[in-house]
Amino acid sequence: MDYLYYILILFIVEIIYIVQLMKKIQIPSSNEIVKTIDCCERWLNYEEKKLNLSWAINMEKDLPCPCSVKEVLSNNDNNKNKIIWTPEHSTIREYSYFFKLERYHPGAKKCYRAPYKNIHGQQCCYGDDNLLIIDGPGGGTADKGLATLNFFNLFYSFILSPIYTPIHKQLDVFPFLDCGGSSAWRIYQKYRPISSGYDHCGRKNEKKSIITLNNHNKLLFPNSLKVKNEQFCNWQPSSKHKQEDKEESSNTFL
Repeated sequence: MDYLYYILILFIVEIIYIVQLMKKIQIPSSNEIVKTIDCCERWLNYEEKKLNLSWAINMEKDLPCPCSVKEVLSNNDNNKNKIIWTPEHSTIREYSYFFKLERYHPGAKKCYRAPYKNIHGQQCCYGDDNLLIIDGPGGGTADKGLATLNFFNLFYSFILSPIYTPIHKQLDVFPFLDCGGSSAWRIYQKYRPISSGYDHCGRKNEKKSIITLNNHNKLLFPNSLKVKNEQFCNWQPSSKHKQEDKEESSNTFL
């Protein structure tokens, strides 16, 4: 009965998600020539304009991913460095259509998260061999916005794993969706990199996939969200971004 209760909660969450998606659907008239906005390219423009990956570089230095699931569990048992890796995968979550792990990290079987300075978060994903995935769509990515709150960890890991903090949805989940989800992992990981693990997990010679965005070649965004009005993009700039843009615009005319 408990499982049925949790599945019902997940079903309600998915209905809410579907309603949100329906609000974004736009049907132009047959004679209308539609000029679209690429939501992924729009997000990348902001990231490049405000380029600052120091948070991800510092997190990789201070909080690299354990190299295996065994190390994750050992760390949690011994509470090393007072870091607890919260499991992101759950049996309940896999009943979901929109939120199951495969949809976000295809190829990953288990993922774990840990907070960094209570602002950002490290995400680590592992394959069938229980080893850290350091490249490809299955890899865990750095979270610019902390995904979970500590006191929700137990509940989160059991049922609410697809429900994140608003700041994580805004800074990480929405850009991921705008760029086309896991199919656009090379683009997304340009600004939300995958951890190479502690001391590179003995795989320093393995080359990661590196993408060069040549003036945002349109061919790089085949599955990105394209809309008539930017207000229909999932990701929206913060009020701080908007204020900075206004100040830059006003300075241009001085």
